Amino acid sequence: MTQRASHDTRSSTAARPSDDHLLDTASAVFATSGFRGASMAAIADQARSTKPTLYTHFGNKQQLYRTCLQREADKLAQWLFATYRQTADLAIHEQVRTDMRAFFDYAATHPNGFRLLFDDYSSVDSAQVRENLQQTITHRIAQRIQVVLDERTAAEPAANAKLLAAMIVGIAIHGARHALLIHPLDPAKASELASSLTSAGLRHIDREILNELLEE
Repeated sequence: MTQRASHDTRSSTAARPSDDHLLDTASAVFATSGFRGASMAAIADQARSTKPTLYTHFGNKQQLYRTCLQREADKLAQWLFATYRQTADLAIHEQVRTDMRAFFDYAATHPNGFRLLFDDYSSVDSAQVRENLQQTITHRIAQRIQVVLDERTAAEPAANAKLLAAMIVGIAIHGARHALLIHPLDPAKASELASSLTSAGLRHIDREILNELLEE
């Protein structure tokens, strides 16, 4: 009798979904249905778990949604920053090409996370996390651009570097969103086009206008 009870306990424990599994499932449901359309019941059902388990681990639906958003934002930032570190010594056009490919690759291989971050506008939380993420990525890219502009490393990039970085981030986000979510295209070819557009823009940039920004 004791041996059977022990075996049943181990089986029950082994079958219990992990937090990562619950968050993966929640992210998929939120990505598909949006914050308003998703329900804790649907998430629990798809995760083969229960609503009480979700409430115990993550709080209410809004708290669970915030956790999923922040988790995806952190994963994307880590993915991109790892690439930035690896390409820091490359020529600027190679940096752009590799960085842009990394962004599109993430979107293609993490469709639920990418959709959750950039295709759900039904919640204030998504706007806040998205804005914070874009600012973080923009700042890192601005630091890299600053090095190219005047060969110095700046903790706080100049206004012109920040503007260029914001434009590059915009090309990446909206290009990937269009190519993967709105009108599906080959992500590899789409990333090449985005990097080509960005590289051409940087090569033919009007330095006079760029420098004038610093005087304002």
